[in-house]
Amino acid sequence: MIEDADGMVEALSQTALAGFPVDDAPGGTLVVPDIDPAGLLEAWQAARSVVPATGRWPVMITAEDEILDGEDPSDFDDLDLAARKIDPWKPPWRVINDDEPLIPATDLDGRLRGFPADLIEAATNELAMPSTEPALGRWIYDRLLADPTLAAALQPQVDAMIGTQYWFVPQTVQLVLLPTPLPWLAPYWFDYWGTQDSTWLSAVERNWHHRWGAELVASWGTMLQFLASRQPEPGEQAWELAGQLKKVGTSLQMDQWLLALALPHTDAWFLHDRP
Repeated sequence: MIEDADGMVEALSQTALAGFPVDDAPGGTLVVPDIDPAGLLEAWQAARSVVPATGRWPVMITAEDEILDGEDPSDFDDLDLAARKIDPWKPPWRVINDDEPLIPATDLDGRLRGFPADLIEAATNELAMPSTEPALGRWIYDRLLADPTLAAALQPQVDAMIGTQYWFVPQTVQLVLLPTPLPWLAPYWFDYWGTQDSTWLSAVERNWHHRWGAELVASWGTMLQFLASRQPEPGEQAWELAGQLKKVGTSLQMDQWLLALALPHTDAWFLHDRP
């Protein structure tokens, strides 16, 4: 691993970050300050391309975000070991809501506003009412998969969620180079509002990395942004992943069924959990 700022400047000299300064920062990190927000993805990709040589994973943060400084540099190795031992989607790590609110039949019109009237009638006939949000969402998703014409009417909403177009872009950006090549250890240095449990979040990010090739690009405090090299198949895989993203990003403003429609067609993920 490259230990010092001068070595990092040299490692970046053949990339789009050639000529950028590199500073020492807390927790054994190095920082490239004053990244143009309009080119944040290109800057990240430049630093990502040399990870095999630098041994440092790049993560974008704002100039105001804090980099946590652990007391012992070996602590993040302990975090890796702990994250490898748990399945983040099984108890006791997964948050379980035993009091899922029930949706009465009288609410179906509002929940299915914008859908054809016969779909509302079908939901009334086919769902055991009162229903729950997950059950209704899965029913909608299965109906859309089975009816391409119906799904086509929602394509503009799906298209709006594909790629990085809906990513957050802050006014100030800096690139942090972590003293590890493992992207799922980023919670050691950065807080995310959605969870204060760094072991659980590391296990989540490790799970996504191994299954979907998900790589953390940015950590904006209440937001996380990933690029994924593999996409889920429509159906069970997409539904499961959409549920996981909604669990970690509880402030996402789209229904699980809509996110599940988009995930097979995009390599960019956005998570949001605000106070």
